Amino acid sequence: GRDGGASTVGRREVGDDVGVTLIDTDIEMIDEARRHGFKVYFGDGTRLDILHAAGAADAAVILMCVSGDEAATHAVELLKGHYPDTPILARASDRRHAAKLLEAGADFQIRETYESALLLGQQALAVLGAEPEEIEAATQELREIDSRRFALELAGESEAARLLFNDGIVSLPIAARRTED
Repeated sequence: GRDGGASTVGRREVGDDVGVTLIDTDIEMIDEARRHGFKVYFGDGTRLDILHAAGAADAAVILMCVSGDEAATHAVELLKGHYPDTPILARASDRRHAAKLLEAGADFQIRETYESALLLGQQALAVLGAEPEEIEAATQELREIDSRRFALELAGESEAARLLFNDGIVSLPIAARRTED
């Protein structure tokens, strides 16, 4: 994708003794990834022939960072149909997409909008003068509420999930600590 999701993960998260293969259609991203020593295939990462040529059959893990909810979900279904034992870790655009990815067989999903919202909220609390422990406690509480809500939604309990979310607003004992200049 345009944000370099797979190449960013590959560059920063794996050790030297782990082979990383990327699939992309963006020539600039391909050139950049090759400069960093990655094996890169040009093509559509949602096509089985491209996935197979890139070595999906022998992969220890597959990171699905395809842009577009339908394309990513389709690719997960395709991969799980052909390589059911290979773990697939997928990037989701939002909670609806996260549920679809799990239903398609993804072993793990991470919602990019959720994680960026948490980070933005943490920064806002820091600017307002919250202590690091307060920020961590608030983040953990939000994660727990969201986890319970998501589990209810996956189980088909949408109304219960909505009520949990409405009742589960995090209250922080943070006074605005900014001092007047």
